[in-house]
Amino acid sequence: MATANVNIWILCILVVSYVHTSDGNYPELVKVNDVLVNLAYDNVTKNIFIGGENVLFKASETLKELKKNITGPKLDYINCLIDEECTGKITNNRNKVLLIDKTKRRLVTCGSLKHGVCQLRSLDTLEIQTNSNKFIVSNALLPAVALITPWGDTPGTRAMYVATSWDGKYQSSDLNFGTRPAVSTRLIDGPDIFDLAEDKFKQSYLQFDKFDYEARYIYGFSSGGFSYFVSVQQTTKSYQEKTKLFKTFIIRLCQEDTTYLSYIELPLECRGSNGTNFNIAQSAYLTKAGDGFGILASDDVLVISFFESTKGWDGFSQKSAICMYPVKDINADMAYNLENCVRTGTPGETFGLPWVFKGNEKCSDQTSTPTITDDYCPRSSGSFHPFRGKSPLSKQAVMQYDKGKLSAVAAMPYHNHTVMFVGTDHGQLFKVSIQDSQEQVEPYSELGIGSDEVLQIILTNDQKHLYVLSTHKVTRVPVEECSSFSSCNECVKPKDPFCGWCTLYNSCSQKKFCPKADAHPLRYVTNVSNCVEFASIKPEQVPLGPSIEVWIILKIVVSNLPPSTGLKCFIHRKERQITVLSGNEVKCKTPPKEELPSISSDTGDVFVDLALFSTESQKIFLTKKLGFYDCSAIKGCRNCAERNYQCNWCTYLGKCTSDGNADCPGQFIMPKLEHIAGSKGCPGLQADKTLLVPAQISTNITVPAHDLPEIKPGASYKCILTVDGIDKETDATRISDTQLMCSPMEYSYSASVKRHAVKLAVTFRNADLYTPSTLKVYLYKCWISRTDCSSCHIDVEADPNLKCGWCKAGKAKCLVREACSSLRAWIPYTSLCLTTPMITKVWPIAGPVTGGTEIEIHGSDLGKSFDDIRDSVLVSGFRCHPNERKYHPSRRIFCNTSSSGLPQNGRVTVTVSKIKGESKQLFYYQNPEPQDFYPKKGPRSGGTLVTITGLKMDTGRYITAQVAGRRCRVDRNMVTNSSVPCVISPVFGRRRRMVNASAAGVTIAFDGFTPTAPRGIFIFTPDPTVTSIKPDEVFLGGGLQLQITGTNFDAIQKPQMYFIYPSQNGTATTDVVECTPVSSTLMTCKSPKVTGLLGNVSEVQAQFIMDGDVKLLSNFTKLTMMPDPFFERFKDDIHVLKTESLILEGRNLQDTLREHILVTVGGLPCKITSIDKTQVVCIAPTEDSQSPKSSDDLYPVKVVVGNLKFLLGNLKYFKEATSQVIPIEVWIGVGIGVAVIIIIVIIILCFCRRSRRKQKKNFKSLEVQMNNLESKVARECREAFAELQTDVTDLTSDLTTSGMPFLDFQMYALHVLFPGLDDHAVLHKTKGTLKENWEKGLRQFSQLIYNKKFLLVFIRTLESQNTFQMKDRCYVASLLMVALQTKMEYATEILKDLLCELIRKSVAKSHPKLLLRRTESVAEKMLTNWLAFCMYNFLKNDAGEPLFMLFKAVKQQSEKGPVDAVTGEARYSLSEDKLLRQALDFKSLNVTVSYDSNQPVTVVLLDCDTITQAKEKILDVLFKNSPYSSRPDKDDLQLEWEQSSGRVLSLRDDDSKSLIDGEWRNINTLSYYQVTDNAALKLVAGQRYFCSSTDSGEQFYSSITNPTDRTNPAHSTNLANGTNMADRTNTADRTNPAHSTNLANGTNMADRTNTADRTNPADGTNMVDRTNPAHRTNLAHSTNLADGTNTADITNPADGTNPADITNPADGTNPADITNSADSTNPADRTNPADRPNMVDRTNPADRTNPADRPNMVDRTNPADRTNPAHSTNPADRTNLNKLGSEHKPS
Repeated sequence: MATANVNIWILCILVVSYVHTSDGNYPELVKVNDVLVNLAYDNVTKNIFIGGENVLFKASETLKELKKNITGPKLDYINCLIDEECTGKITNNRNKVLLIDKTKRRLVTCGSLKHGVCQLRSLDTLEIQTNSNKFIVSNALLPAVALITPWGDTPGTRAMYVATSWDGKYQSSDLNFGTRPAVSTRLIDGPDIFDLAEDKFKQSYLQFDKFDYEARYIYGFSSGGFSYFVSVQQTTKSYQEKTKLFKTFIIRLCQEDTTYLSYIELPLECRGSNGTNFNIAQSAYLTKAGDGFGILASDDVLVISFFESTKGWDGFSQKSAICMYPVKDINADMAYNLENCVRTGTPGETFGLPWVFKGNEKCSDQTSTPTITDDYCPRSSGSFHPFRGKSPLSKQAVMQYDKGKLSAVAAMPYHNHTVMFVGTDHGQLFKVSIQDSQEQVEPYSELGIGSDEVLQIILTNDQKHLYVLSTHKVTRVPVEECSSFSSCNECVKPKDPFCGWCTLYNSCSQKKFCPKADAHPLRYVTNVSNCVEFASIKPEQVPLGPSIEVWIILKIVVSNLPPSTGLKCFIHRKERQITVLSGNEVKCKTPPKEELPSISSDTGDVFVDLALFSTESQKIFLTKKLGFYDCSAIKGCRNCAERNYQCNWCTYLGKCTSDGNADCPGQFIMPKLEHIAGSKGCPGLQADKTLLVPAQISTNITVPAHDLPEIKPGASYKCILTVDGIDKETDATRISDTQLMCSPMEYSYSASVKRHAVKLAVTFRNADLYTPSTLKVYLYKCWISRTDCSSCHIDVEADPNLKCGWCKAGKAKCLVREACSSLRAWIPYTSLCLTTPMITKVWPIAGPVTGGTEIEIHGSDLGKSFDDIRDSVLVSGFRCHPNERKYHPSRRIFCNTSSSGLPQNGRVTVTVSKIKGESKQLFYYQNPEPQDFYPKKGPRSGGTLVTITGLKMDTGRYITAQVAGRRCRVDRNMVTNSSVPCVISPVFGRRRRMVNASAAGVTIAFDGFTPTAPRGIFIFTPDPTVTSIKPDEVFLGGGLQLQITGTNFDAIQKPQMYFIYPSQNGTATTDVVECTPVSSTLMTCKSPKVTGLLGNVSEVQAQFIMDGDVKLLSNFTKLTMMPDPFFERFKDDIHVLKTESLILEGRNLQDTLREHILVTVGGLPCKITSIDKTQVVCIAPTEDSQSPKSSDDLYPVKVVVGNLKFLLGNLKYFKEATSQVIPIEVWIGVGIGVAVIIIIVIIILCFCRRSRRKQKKNFKSLEVQMNNLESKVARECREAFAELQTDVTDLTSDLTTSGMPFLDFQMYALHVLFPGLDDHAVLHKTKGTLKENWEKGLRQFSQLIYNKKFLLVFIRTLESQNTFQMKDRCYVASLLMVALQTKMEYATEILKDLLCELIRKSVAKSHPKLLLRRTESVAEKMLTNWLAFCMYNFLKNDAGEPLFMLFKAVKQQSEKGPVDAVTGEARYSLSEDKLLRQALDFKSLNVTVSYDSNQPVTVVLLDCDTITQAKEKILDVLFKNSPYSSRPDKDDLQLEWEQSSGRVLSLRDDDSKSLIDGEWRNINTLSYYQVTDNAALKLVAGQRYFCSSTDSGEQFYSSITNPTDRTNPAHSTNLANGTNMADRTNTADRTNPAHSTNLANGTNMADRTNTADRTNPADGTNMVDRTNPAHRTNLAHSTNLADGTNTADITNPADGTNPADITNPADGTNPADITNSADSTNPADRTNPADRPNMVDRTNPADRTNPADRPNMVDRTNPADRTNPAHSTNPADRTNLNKLGSEHKPS
């Protein structure tokens, strides 16, 4: 079931993986963030399995990711054997063994956690099936090797051989667990899996006694009944002398030997062509040899790649090789070495394994003399074991590589070749073919896989593809790529053993794919010399023209043409007439000119395909371009006369003709093919010449040329010089046929460069002569960059064509002679300059008194050669020795100072030609005085900036320093007179671990002079470490303040941080940000901005850089990447603040950002009080605190989160409207007649003003109340939110303890396939044995089921039957899904066909919208089941937990307030429809509840809870960690109150004292019983039901104390609609389901004491006593319990069971008739429906058909109405529910 589920899941889920192709278009599975280690290939499914660090992958053969299983990192206890006995830490789990058990189809994996335990996993899901607690492969970083082989004498018995390395830490007593075998045999079958395969007291392993012995295991294989391991180990001598000399050994164990009596080792040597010993094995592969190898094809050959190293397997090496060892040679040499020990061992010779028990015994001490053969397999002691041979098996390397390590190898035989595939540590893949093991070969193919080291190569079972594993990806490479070659030369030139050229089929392929390849050697060729080609075509070019025939016969000779049944000739894609003259010679007729393409080029030719076609292969196998030309269409002399065409060029006519003698006799140029001595060719300029033309002076240009014709009228020459895009044209004169002179003209260019390239063209007859590209023409300016006489002359000496000299006239300048105004003032380069040397700069200007400072002197006229200044440089009067190698003539002198003896200063002088130049700067001889340095400590990896302070420190040119014995690099440009900064050289890689913390002083030297060292010592501290980063969540925008804790941070001056993350273009890095050390254990950094992060990536890796760009090594670097927080702008950009709290809306907000969010209002901070995902609440500053005040009362609101800034708008403070004082105008001068009126007006105004003030006061009071109410609501919301957060936290912790109450897949599938059933036959194993004919029939039917055609016809036939109901369809679909569980692909195919057919039918019926609405077909039910299976893992792993959490949270929230027991309405409901709008006063009660023998618990109840609600809450607390299905039913429990007086009060929803309100009975609550706070309650088993009559007060109890009485759910009659209930005193009557008729429809039920009364189920509608017809009185007289009738009256059939009284079904089948029984106390009242106002007339059947006549009752005549639960939601249907003394059992 689980396997099928996984297969379906794979089909349903589209797994996202990063798959792309490499440069060779090879499929790849790239995992940038994962380190890959091992690779395994499944020959059955063709899937591959990849083991890495913390991860396992399963991928398809095309490298599509199918499954991923996370294996780490996890908490591991590395330094102890038992968890928690030592300090654990989070550790990566590195896969060390990845092995497919092909027999039992399972995956064996071993990791580095828990000292190397192993697991058995499912090949489908990668889930663990069996987990071992045995320490098998250790947690050392070295690899382990395992293989599964036969074992022992018993056929079919298997075992797993394991070889692994244990490092030195296992010598600790805490890790001494006894058996730590290097090589062991372990059980792979049975219950004791992975246990050592011991035979009583004998051991099946080999263990090193000393863990300081080093060994590494490379490869393991099985051959000829033996198991072999290739390993690299210390030699015996190296172990004894404690040196690190390693060699390669091969280990052999006999598989029939169960106790390692056959253990033997043999050293292997691989020798290079120059005698190099390649001693370290890197990888190995077992294969068969090709036919040309000289051994049998069935013999195994071991291929091993080696490298040369004197420092073990970790040593650096650039030299590698591959050697091949036949296994039979290995066995023979093992026998030879063992025979020497047994027979002729030298005295004192030992077994050679002193680090192994009995491994150092002497050969001569052995008493037995066994017969040694190549397949020697001892079974008893005295077998000379364990043994290491002394004589190595040496082989010559078949391949050598000098550019790195050959890190992986695989091989295969192919005909007479052995083909090897070799990977390198630089990501290359070589393909090598070997025919002779004694010859070295080179790769025939080199592929670039990537930049990472190739770790492993695996060949597929069909030997068509390779899987190449590197550190971060797997690449699928084809073994051969013959089809990629398109020509014979490309195909056979690399000498790929797989490829050859199939001649007649014009393809490169393997020989087996070339038809009749062996029929003739030339049909399939593997050498370039045998490739078919055109030997000759005559004529090679076909002329066209009016004088040429319509067609020409081509004579074609083909070399290496194999015999063929027929050839055809095609020219320009059309078959032409062909004549075969011999085996390789044919004639072919050319097409007429009309069938050829038109000629449009200046060359006058057109080329078409000439092809030979094989009638055998029906393919063109040989093609070549064939040229057709027309002389009259050719333009230009070179196109006409210098190509291989029979054309002549008329020189003075300027045209091409096929007959020069006729068109231009004596004036034409012959074709190139007809040239004789003295013949002229086409005129043109000479190549490989450089012409220099001075600028800004009129000059002529002499141009070298060839074959220049003479000038004639209409045929002259012109020169065109193009300068800066402007053409300048002059006439030209022919001097000879090889020289031309352009007339004088002045040329100039604007660029300030010495020379400027220009374009020269020469025309003849207005047509350009040929100008070769190698003819260069430059304009030049002498004065550019030649500012003095010496530099001017130096350049001319280098190139005399420049014609420059120094002109002293006017402003001295370098000019050509013609440009100098005075010829006497012009100095040519052959004369002395006689100018004064000028010194412009001297550096450095100070040096030690001892001399040796190299001074750099800049200036001009500092000599034209070194001899000019060799002995003429003085510094402060002391000679300075020039450096000839660094001398720059005229410009720069480097010289070394002499010792001055004492401090002094002086100028620098240079004398050239007895003329002295002097510097303005003084040079100081002085000795520096170092005094101090800082800092005084730094990390041992280096990079620390140390500043050495003192006096006169800016001395000398080369300053060197050492800090505590380590080199400190000085930046000379940063040196000042008072300080010298230097950076301690960093240490990288493995050298970092070798550097110890030390302390020593600082030394500094100035040009070799070492003064007294500064005081103090420098201490190297351990490198800083990072232990945590908080917060561990960052966002893309960056700028988040991170607190990094660790050690030794105070040793770093400028720490830095950046992120590494995967992007679309591979691995990307952010910008580097600066960090600030706070203390030795704390530093702060701002997170950098991340751009281009992949959408499915949620983690980045933080990297830290110490001083000097030294990376800080740390494992605590992974941070979770969150989306950027965002804040929304205010509506209309203005927010009016009425309270002190400012609420900001946003998204992606977290409380962890509280300290990082800065909110400002008008520049003042807003104090944050609360944060949730979408809101930030802060207390805004008062308007009075704002300074300066805003003129418009608007203050900007800004939010800053890291680098993110949000301007939300403006805030405006709310202000009350100030009252306007209406002034009272006093009118003066009014007459006495109006005085009274004025007084009245004043009185009225005063009254109005008083009223207005009172109104404003009321309004202000109301506003204050509203504000208080708003604050109160906000406070309640905050408190409720905080309380809800606490509740959710408690809920989460409870869920963590108890786990999710999921159904297992079996029960889940059962509920899907067979809803409503708790058990089914398909879950049961077959009990007993079926009869033979049954079993045979079932097997045959099973075969038919797996026949697709039969199954489809079978389903269609069933569905076509009228009696095949919907239930039957569902049942068949479910059974089919069960039957096809093991072949889900087949089931999916069947489902696809059925759905296609269903869709077609639906469309044909014009009802496509109804498709899949209801499950009306087998296909729809199968689809439902199929999807349900697919969703199981999703529900279990993803959707189930949040859904359950949501349910619990909503339930917990709603139960905090009153909940209506009948309608379900709640005060704290999330649904408006279910909101309890009635205001109720309630209070919480903390009660103590005891149950069974459990400890009492405290439960919070409400005093308004009903008893049933209280029981539900109590059960929720008691069984909060248990599945709901395992808790007792609330109706099976009684709640009792143990009062302080000792009285026990039973609490029930309904009792004799329940309050009655009209026709309603109140349900009892805790407040009804006056339950107090801290009351002691008790839950007991058993439930008592109380029934009473509201009229007579008669009471009775019906006790069901035995839970077994309720085993059948049908016994719980539903009385929801007022059903009459018969006597239930006899529980035996309830065992028969027939007795439990559902009375929900108002059915009358007769006496249930006699089971015979119900023999006919059809009689259950109106159930009367059928034993006596005379007793059929009307049950209406005594069936309603609400009338007060004692149920005991119903037990006697004579009292009211006359069937005659109920002859009319209408009298008793309508439930609506008994809704209200208020008028039914008198039986006589029942005869007239009119007397019962709430009852419809039973006498009229029409009253029963219209549901509208029954307002509180649904129409139950329609079965569809009974399936909808909505029909029973109206509380009116429960009118008399509280009047019934029944159990409130939910329906």
